[in-house]
Amino acid sequence: MFKPKRAKLEAWIRPHSVIAEQFRAIRENIGFTAHNQSLNSIAITSPQSGEGKSLIAANLAVSMSRQGQRVLLVDAHFKSPMIHTLFSLSNAVGLADVLRGAIGWEEATQQSELAGIDILTAGSLIGGSNEWLYPQAFRGWLSMTTDLYDVVLVDCPPIIDCADTQIIAYQVDGVILTLRRGVSDLARAEEAKNRLTLSKANILGVIFNDKDN
Repeated sequence: MFKPKRAKLEAWIRPHSVIAEQFRAIRENIGFTAHNQSLNSIAITSPQSGEGKSLIAANLAVSMSRQGQRVLLVDAHFKSPMIHTLFSLSNAVGLADVLRGAIGWEEATQQSELAGIDILTAGSLIGGSNEWLYPQAFRGWLSMTTDLYDVVLVDCPPIIDCADTQIIAYQVDGVILTLRRGVSDLARAEEAKNRLTLSKANILGVIFNDKDN
């Protein structure tokens, strides 16, 4: 039986729970937001670390797959990856290795134990630097994957901490900003929104994590 190591994927383990229902609502709201535009690639970020974006990305992927969509969940948070841990997968190779040309993306992509979800983990940086990864390599990889999946979800680093997220935000079809009660503050939320705006990102909305019912 599939057992995530660090956190529960409520949308999978408890599909009839309140939290799973909230992710279904988020999934439907994304569809309503799309109108007639294509939303084949969506980035999820936050102003700073500790706001739950990786777990939200994973649960959203589960919810979308339950609707029959084929989902590629990608970890672009190279310095602090989490997606491989949530799905109990190896992080030996992943997106970083693909973008520097060390391995093909199909070979690096792993099948999760959940139907409809493939995973591309963060992989390994050489020398701790990833400046050579963007934007051309990312754009080329993204165009190939969006032809094969209904949606590509990219778990990005916090946008205030990492310029990579602005580059990704410019190239995907939409961006979701995650905030967390007791962690996020107004100044950082506004700074995150400003950076996304400067990147000409299509901001789909905000997920407020840990909100009281």
